[in-house]
Amino acid sequence: MKEKETISFLVKEFEQRKAAELYAKINVAKTGVIDTNKLHTYKYNDDIFRRIATIPKGKNHGFVMFLDWSGSMTHNLKNTLKQLFSLCLFCKQIGVPFEVYAFKDCGCDNPFSYLNKENVIAGGNLVLRNFLSSRMNVEEFNFAMTCLWFAGTGGHLSTDGMGGTPLNEALMIAPKIINDFKARNKLEITNVIVLTDGESNPSCGIKNETTPRVHGQNRKYFYVDPATRKTYDWQPYGWSLTESNTNTLLRIIKDNTGCNLVGFYLYDGSFKRLDNQFNVSNYNPEAFLKARKYWNENKYYPIRSVGYDEYYVIDSNALRNTNNELAIDNTGDKKMTTKKMVSAFTKFAQKKTVNRVLLRQFSERIAGHSKKVA
Repeated sequence: MKEKETISFLVKEFEQRKAAELYAKINVAKTGVIDTNKLHTYKYNDDIFRRIATIPKGKNHGFVMFLDWSGSMTHNLKNTLKQLFSLCLFCKQIGVPFEVYAFKDCGCDNPFSYLNKENVIAGGNLVLRNFLSSRMNVEEFNFAMTCLWFAGTGGHLSTDGMGGTPLNEALMIAPKIINDFKARNKLEITNVIVLTDGESNPSCGIKNETTPRVHGQNRKYFYVDPATRKTYDWQPYGWSLTESNTNTLLRIIKDNTGCNLVGFYLYDGSFKRLDNQFNVSNYNPEAFLKARKYWNENKYYPIRSVGYDEYYVIDSNALRNTNNELAIDNTGDKKMTTKKMVSAFTKFAQKKTVNRVLLRQFSERIAGHSKKVA
């Protein structure tokens, strides 16, 4: 597997970062007990007491990943799965529990077929599959990866359609999944990763047969969470942008689970359109040029204030076109000097930046607080 070197590198980097974080948190204090090894220095040394170093224990981490399995992901699946496998293998190597779910809207009944109450917030079709898990043994895990790779490279059955992007529907049931995972693994910190290539399908809104939609447009709707008793605004289908409900659902997840939310958006478009969509530059020409330069150099851009703790827009074209080969040529008159090798490796590392964004987020999130799970 080509990603094996990347995983080994990140594991080593993770261990170094974790050791540095723990060292920085070591607390050294006097005990009040005389240190016999220092007793002979009492005439010129006021500090002859024994010291004790307290090393804080790391916190248990876990990851829940929600992967967009819609039809528009077809061209990105191959390289997305490479990233996914690297993430899971990385977690396995450092002993961190994880679950991977994929969501789509093909293959289920009409969303309203099970509803018989009025004033119920209803989602659209949702199929959620638990593709990979740290609960799998080696044989199960390898078989699951093989099947996923076959599906992602064009071998999925025509009867198993991919369809649209029911992101909001997946987020609706995420709190229970996350809390169950958290309790099952006795986790102190849960990190939730959402990877998609677009916005959610419009949700189906409010199930209320007595109020025609045209009459309900002047009404204001709220959702009262039964677990936290907090109240949230809710915009029914067709009356507002889907993004508003997505942000509401992300807040509900945060309030219910206390998790860290990280989003990755595989983006296929120009930076100008990206700026229009997320208002990256805030209509400042200088800020626009600076942000565009960052985008062109790194092939991803961190976005703020979209409901996530961290949100990264990744250039899907760069993800697909990245060359994973290190260009070192010792043939003929092109013998590589040390300087040329350093230059080639630097360019190689920069090319792989976009492919390592996801992995580095994993590594950085758990290095300072990790406690290996048996």
